[in-house]
Amino acid sequence: MKKFIIIDGQGLLYRTFYALPRLTTSYGQIINAVYGFTIILVKLIEEEKPDYIMVAFDTSKPTFRHKEFEDYKIHRKKMPDELMTQIPLVEEIIRNYNISICSKEGYEADDIIGTMVKKAEKRNYNTLIVTGDKDIFQLISPFTKVMTTIKGITEVKVYDEESIRDKYGVKPDKIVDIIALKGDSSDNIPGVPGIGEKTAINLIKKYGNINNLFDNIDKISKKSLREQLIKYKEQVLMSKKLATIITNVPIDYNLDDFKVKSPNYGKLLKIFNKLEFKNLAKKISPQINQENKKIKYNLVETKEKLNELINIIKKEKYFSFYLVTSSDNNVSSQILGIAISFKNNETFYIPFSPLNLMERLKYLSSDAVLRQLGLFFKDEKIIKIGHDLKPSFIVLNRYQVELKGNNFDTMIAAYLLNPSKEEYNLDSLFWEYLGYLKNKEKRNNE
Repeated sequence: MKKFIIIDGQGLLYRTFYALPRLTTSYGQIINAVYGFTIILVKLIEEEKPDYIMVAFDTSKPTFRHKEFEDYKIHRKKMPDELMTQIPLVEEIIRNYNISICSKEGYEADDIIGTMVKKAEKRNYNTLIVTGDKDIFQLISPFTKVMTTIKGITEVKVYDEESIRDKYGVKPDKIVDIIALKGDSSDNIPGVPGIGEKTAINLIKKYGNINNLFDNIDKISKKSLREQLIKYKEQVLMSKKLATIITNVPIDYNLDDFKVKSPNYGKLLKIFNKLEFKNLAKKISPQINQENKKIKYNLVETKEKLNELINIIKKEKYFSFYLVTSSDNNVSSQILGIAISFKNNETFYIPFSPLNLMERLKYLSSDAVLRQLGLFFKDEKIIKIGHDLKPSFIVLNRYQVELKGNNFDTMIAAYLLNPSKEEYNLDSLFWEYLGYLKNKEKRNNE
């Protein structure tokens, strides 16, 4: 049976914002809500393995409930600025997980959720609603469950029909009648003054719903309770209308729009690195490594292949290079070969000697190669890219090859971006900017 996860975006954001301490990046961006939300999202995807998933958000426009009751949610404080600044970050993460964000002016996220739940039930899908709002309990059915956070962001509880009966003594669809009687302070739904949850539950357990309750109002023996119900009958009816989740919102969304898709791992890695989510970045890096295009290696051991490489450099107007030397001593080391690559993941290696003692490999003389490549090394119109170019400059100069022009040194660039880093070697930069670790053992140890 297909599984559908629906996330109450607004409710979950508020819950994570207040559940976690004030977390900030090194540059001052507050991230507690977006971090908590992302942790829950990733855990849901990994553990629940849904076939369909969506996130519902409220809009800033008033809903039909505000028209019905002017004071609806009137006492709710304005969203804190520290949470407001995190909403675009959360939305960016959701979009790059290729998850649809759904909303509709005039309705709340709960109504979007209710509508999609009913569409899913028609297909016999199992639906899990993730929220911090207990009003959603009214949507629980044989096909639909609700997950709420209990403590922090890691302790959760899943409610089904049985657990609702155990907790309230009624079926899930009667929750709205209980709310109509006791009210809901969080939404400023009035209910009946003086009636709490215990009394409301007992009344609904006995009479089934508020309509039957008022049809049998004379059977209520306690005079003060009977009089209160009669006095506030219209308010109770209005409260039920406010608390009832709409399940037929006119929306264009189709269930097939919410099929789980492969995330944009490359973009997510950049986001996680920017927000300094180190563990989340490590979690998705293997996915990025798998998605990377296979590198095409070319061995340049003949004049014809060298000419092909030279033609590519002329066309591209740039190349990245790495000198393979006999030692780290720039004054005495010999060039054993040159590696050259381009943005299309195509790499060329020009050996100046056999790759190992067992191979009878053809190779070109260093003089012949450097005589031709030297023209590009000194051509100021050709961009040369390398890591820590100073040693290369010294070694090439010993071979009478000048390194001139607009050269790009990735080690210097990394320093300029973050002067406080402890190291700027390629392994470190591969991980920070590409989510790639050359040494798999290192990744396992971390």
